Amino acid sequence: MAEKNKKTITGQVLNSIKINKLKCINGLNEIIFKPHALTAILGPNGSGKSTILHAIASIYMPEEGFPGEDHRLMHFFPRSPHAEWNGSDFIVNLTYRKDGVMIENELKNYGKADIRGSRWIQIYARRPLREVYYLGIDKCVPIIESEKKN
Repeated sequence: MAEKNKKTITGQVLNSIKINKLKCINGLNEIIFKPHALTAILGPNGSGKSTILHAIASIYMPEEGFPGEDHRLMHFFPRSPHAEWNGSDFIVNLTYRKDGVMIENELKNYGKADIRGSRWIQIYARRPLREVYYLGIDKCVPIIESEKKN
């Protein structure tokens, strides 16, 4: 009998995120998630709640052969004539187990250089593996409410 797919990375924990600059957020204090299983992100419209969630959804990629959505920073922060997101910078602190070895408090930097036309870093193929599902507000609104009135 063939052996079923076995995940190579398990026990992922997002310990914290520190956003230096991303969209409307500048110099955000580090948000520490560990040891809590649930974190609420509250604030008025336009304060950056969705930006934080988009950044978190983009730091992982699904492991081959397993379900999950492959979100990329360029999907949530597309280039436009008005914004290329140059100078964006945020750092995440991760803990996980890879092939049985515990990796604790690994820092990964994500962002874009100030140079026009620069690419997002981390390189997408080097992102940590994890199943991620992002349910944006547009997926939660009934179809009748999301239709435009003529």
